[in-house]
Amino acid sequence: MLLRYALLSLALLLPALAHAQEAASFDAYAAGGTRSDIGEDVAMDADGNVYVTGSFEGTAAFGGLSLTAADDDPSNDWQDVFVVKYDASGTALWARRAGTGVFNDFAEGLAVGPDGSVYVAGYFTGIATWDGGGNPDVELTTRNDFDGFLAKYDADGDLQWVAQAGGPEQDTGRGVAVAPDGAVYFAGGYAGTALFGTSTTLTSAGSSDAFLAKYDADGNLLWVRSGGGAESDGAWDVDTDLDGNAFVVGTFRGVALWDGSPLQSRGLSDISVVAYTPGGDVGWVQQIGANGNDYGRGIAATRQPGAALYVTGSFENTILVNQDVLASTGFSDVVVARIDPTDGDLTWGVRGGGAGFDIGNDVALAPLRAGAPRYEIYVTGYVDGNGTFSKGTRARAYTSHGGVDGFVTVLRDRPGSANPAAYAQIVTLGGTNADRGYGVGTADLGETTAGVALTGAFRDQASIGPETLTSAGSNDVYVARYVFRPRSVQEPSEEIASAPFAAGAEAPARLVLGAPAPNPFRGATTVTLALPSAQPVRAEVVDLLGRRVTLLHDGALGAGTHALVWDAEAAPPGVYLVRVTTAQGTQTQRVTRLP
Repeated sequence: MLLRYALLSLALLLPALAHAQEAASFDAYAAGGTRSDIGEDVAMDADGNVYVTGSFEGTAAFGGLSLTAADDDPSNDWQDVFVVKYDASGTALWARRAGTGVFNDFAEGLAVGPDGSVYVAGYFTGIATWDGGGNPDVELTTRNDFDGFLAKYDADGDLQWVAQAGGPEQDTGRGVAVAPDGAVYFAGGYAGTALFGTSTTLTSAGSSDAFLAKYDADGNLLWVRSGGGAESDGAWDVDTDLDGNAFVVGTFRGVALWDGSPLQSRGLSDISVVAYTPGGDVGWVQQIGANGNDYGRGIAATRQPGAALYVTGSFENTILVNQDVLASTGFSDVVVARIDPTDGDLTWGVRGGGAGFDIGNDVALAPLRAGAPRYEIYVTGYVDGNGTFSKGTRARAYTSHGGVDGFVTVLRDRPGSANPAAYAQIVTLGGTNADRGYGVGTADLGETTAGVALTGAFRDQASIGPETLTSAGSNDVYVARYVFRPRSVQEPSEEIASAPFAAGAEAPARLVLGAPAPNPFRGATTVTLALPSAQPVRAEVVDLLGRRVTLLHDGALGAGTHALVWDAEAAPPGVYLVRVTTAQGTQTQRVTRLP
């Protein structure tokens, strides 16, 4: 059953941006059945239509349309792929399924071309059938384990072609993007030997490697490139700029090679970002990471004046993004980083999360004004418990509904300026069970209108702003559509502020961590901590790799000013970070221990 809700009003979602928007609407749709259904990716076209892909079990309803998996036996949990198109009023225009009926099949990426064509990337195993709509069905058989696939539908949902990529081992399709000229980029991972097109074979350097393949609009393979090393590497998402250059984000371990000099991961795994020319040459390779597990998940490139590239994923411990020291407050945190697409230089970074496992899954850009080099950066993913989003000494808290929640955070950026990411809105989506955000997409809807679409999965009851959604079964898909008119733009401030759940709510007082004195120092140094209220405080000293050197405090402190002293007689000379976490967020200060 499809349920339609007014998800969030403008005043509830984006009060700090109300001055820049003259009208807005925000609706949401729940889709699925009595079993597990998940929305993985979403896109919006210039007419405001919304496209969603993901997986479903049994029978799932999308408005007045329904799909039934090839194996509808309730004793099995086999997943099939769905693709659905909604018009601007929320009516489902068509829905298609693909799958084997005896194994799991997954959709991971979705993109819409300039002519309204729809591309879906994923992977399957066994003998899978793609519903052709008004065209014949297509049947493919994997070469052994999972194979990647890239499927194209026209604007009416009629299947045009399906490209298969893989070999005898496990191969996955993850991301897809359409260049302005209609060329299609397909990214994922493969192991061993994999066949692309009819005669192009790649052989991985190790456990698994990343691939990027380029096709024309008719499904003909133009070229495919590989990157990786002796360990497990893969690509997760891809986007293109106005000139058709492709940018790929993923993860690598150990020593990996794309072209030129190899990269060495700084920890267990690092985020990789690789730029390719339209002809398939590597322009540059960048890495983000430290001594933990760091994963790349989503990427978005600007197609307006003022070139910029944004990536999201997760990181552990402490990483450095240009001059921004990002310190995880839990097992892993969300990372959002801006990169210069011309040379791959890191510009700034923002972190988000709490004490649990937190990750950014997707990122998309909406220009604030037609032709203006200012952007709203929409990031979605999920967070486990309460936490903060922060940059530098500025941090704002969000509150979880319980368990794992999906989230949407909105950053405003002007790529040509030195001051990044203003007005961070943070909205959590969920209830007391596990709820997750997976996909976000944007579109220019005209001279003065832009749109944003979101998808993910929720379970049982989930609070989304003032509304409560109830799933029909174990997990249901949510699809949200937000339309606004950014006719005028004020200069962004440096402040990062959250979106409260009630209009006009005041921001909580900020944590103030004073500069260490003396600094540099030899015997001991002291930092001051000003708290607006009594609360738990964890203060520690870490090295530049994020490893704890000493614990200064872990427990409750009252409102007021406190002195934290680090007597560093046993510490070797070098640079360290004093890291303090409170209800207002996390702040760090550099200190230098002299010989």
